[in-house]
Amino acid sequence: MKFPFYLSLTLLTGWSAQAQAQANNVITVGVAPHGGYVILGGSVIPLKEVTLAAQMPGRVVNIAGEEGDTFKAGTELVKINDDDLQAKKQAAEAQLSSSQNAMQNAQVQYNRELWNPRVYNPRPMAGMGMPSMFDGFFDDNDFMPGDSGGNKSIERHADLVTQGTQVSSARSRITEAESGLRAINAKLRD
Repeated sequence: MKFPFYLSLTLLTGWSAQAQAQANNVITVGVAPHGGYVILGGSVIPLKEVTLAAQMPGRVVNIAGEEGDTFKAGTELVKINDDDLQAKKQAAEAQLSSSQNAMQNAQVQYNRELWNPRVYNPRPMAGMGMPSMFDGFFDDNDFMPGDSGGNKSIERHADLVTQGTQVSSARSRITEAESGLRAINAKLRD
């Protein structure tokens, strides 16, 4: 009988010591002051992202709203002063007009060469007095042996090709000026 008594006494003593140790480790939770902020690592990913870019140069005159505001579709968000673009438009219009005048002049010169060839016309009176009188007696080819003066029909053809090239060049400048003007007008429309 002694053995069960010791065993029960040992068990009671062990349980009592364990309960007392747990009672000493009890911590009461309460409110305590903290630094006011918490540092966390991470990243924020937006649901939608919008990038605005200017399609034409100019000075920003007005910005509608502030960061975080919402707008309806088609609302003017930024107003840009386009004085610089207007000046470029006027310069392009002047270039177009100049190109059209050059085209008209080139066509007149071509038609003049076509109907009144320069190679068949007598030379204009050169110099004053006596020197101009001798111009009619001597030709450039008179001093060169052989037929080095050239074929007048070939010279006429070369003159026509030269005038035709000037017409084509003037036409290209008109096309270039019109394209520049269309590009500026498109920027102003947007």
